[in-house]
Amino acid sequence: MPFNWKVTQLDYLFSEDGMTDVVTTVYWTLSKEDAEGNVGSCYGSASVPRPNPASFTPYADLNQDQVLGWLFNTVAPMNPDDGTWQEEQEAKVDEQIYNEAHPDKGNGVPWK
Repeated sequence: MPFNWKVTQLDYLFSEDGMTDVVTTVYWTLSKEDAEGNVGSCYGSASVPRPNPASFTPYADLNQDQVLGWLFNTVAPMNPDDGTWQEEQEAKVDEQIYNEAHPDKGNGVPWK
């Protein structure tokens, strides 16, 4: 099953270096469900680098794919040996799904 990336919010400065509405922070969610209905998800925020004025896209003209591209191409992973930042986040979700499908612990009470 595919990963579902979603941008939930953008923080932006009204003006910076002659550009208007410059995105500074991206808030995101990531989820996935396997064929058996096991679900994994995570969320977070990431600062994005200052844009190049020559290739700046105004806030009103941004789309989700473009913003996700910023995350995938500019945010550094916690452990570069594990791959890209995107791969690192997707691995976390896959691990949750695996753990849900193959539990090794439980919780609750034995009475009703």
